[in-house]
Amino acid sequence: MVNLCGACPSVIHFPPPRPTCRSLIRCLPAEGAACGQFWSRGFGQLTAVGESQLRTLGGLLRQRYTVLLQGGLPPTYAREQVYIRSTNYDRTLQSAMSLLQGMFAPGTGLAFPNGSFALQGGVAVPPVHTVQLASDLLLRAFNGDTCSVWPNMVQAEQAAFATEFQQHIAASDGMTAALGAAVGLPNLTYAELGGVADSLLCMRAHGRTWPAGVTQAMYTAAHAEAQWALFNTYRQLPQRQASGGTALGMLAARLTAAATPGGVQPQFDPSSFPAPSGLQARGPTLAVYSAHDTTLLTLLYALLGPAQVLANPPYASTVIVELVGMDGGGDIGTATPAVRLWYNRGIGTGDSGGHSAPFDTANLLQLPGCANVGTGGDVLCSLPDWLAGTAAIAQADVSALCAVGGEQDKLGRGGLSPGAATAAGAGGMLALLLLALGARWLCRRREVEGGARGPYGTLHTPPPHHD
Repeated sequence: MVNLCGACPSVIHFPPPRPTCRSLIRCLPAEGAACGQFWSRGFGQLTAVGESQLRTLGGLLRQRYTVLLQGGLPPTYAREQVYIRSTNYDRTLQSAMSLLQGMFAPGTGLAFPNGSFALQGGVAVPPVHTVQLASDLLLRAFNGDTCSVWPNMVQAEQAAFATEFQQHIAASDGMTAALGAAVGLPNLTYAELGGVADSLLCMRAHGRTWPAGVTQAMYTAAHAEAQWALFNTYRQLPQRQASGGTALGMLAARLTAAATPGGVQPQFDPSSFPAPSGLQARGPTLAVYSAHDTTLLTLLYALLGPAQVLANPPYASTVIVELVGMDGGGDIGTATPAVRLWYNRGIGTGDSGGHSAPFDTANLLQLPGCANVGTGGDVLCSLPDWLAGTAAIAQADVSALCAVGGEQDKLGRGGLSPGAATAAGAGGMLALLLLALGARWLCRRREVEGGARGPYGTLHTPPPHHD
């Protein structure tokens, strides 16, 4: 039986969402001058379609957490309740800002004593935090810039499965050559299939016609091979530890702080308030991290292991971790903490590849080896089991693995005392990560009427906006 609490929970967003529709990373030569004319804002930039998707997603999050989050999601931004972080790319920063426009709509910004808004239309401007790309072990550890030995680890992985790689390369030779000829890259290699597939996906998402000769079968095959190659990056434990350890460590720190009476969230300073009490003494109940599709896949492989090849997340996908209080009444000191894991593939529109809308129970994931303590279709893992199940990655020494000083000491793990870290056992975009977490218990009022049910009907609206 899940507590219909008076004190409700925390939430964690990892990668947070992946960026939505963006411009190409590079032009396909077969497009000629038309490519530069259409993508005049430059490569890798968020588009109007992407901004709209994120704004819609922000509205869906507001609907859910206004009801379920402890104290409700505030109508206006408050830093003791919401924390936002992004990788240092234009598109991920824009994604975070667009999401926030859906969570804190115009008319919720700062106002003067006379009621007039500081900014036109009452636009809210919540801060989005970031760090230099080369320092971002939290959201971007799968890169030689942040983890200097990462290329060597990938090469070692490929060597360990060299026979399988050669079989895939040989089997794809014909498709690779045909696709290369069609897009104007006659020397296209197996390693470049992912980049071409990404360009084709971006073109389709924005109504662009593929170059003559490119077929759906080519795209599907190139995409599948790219996903298989990425899967093989994470088949061995050291790669999952190096790429996901800082993120899972952060999640462990946030979950542990949220479940501990008097616990303070990482990177939160209560002394920055004149008389801290309540959340001002504990820190945010919602943390959002905006990153990349590879960030989400890295997190999912760290959590679920390499049991299967995971498809590339659709645009505007999210991994969300929720801390839920079960039994024991509404008191944070007596409720039993459990963790709920969502993988929302897109926002439930035609851009989502036919996947369910966000927060449909079909999107619930179960941590391998963790007994489900949920009822009525819910999927929950007790917090101690969650921490124990992720310990091998969350407690890894990422600095040693990556041969760098790293960012992890500043991002949460260093905020736990040795005793607390040992007791926690382990730990998370962000809940991101990426994903996010909160600082008390998630209230399940509407979900438990007649048992935990889904999908959550109110979360299927509003419909997406297309620009």
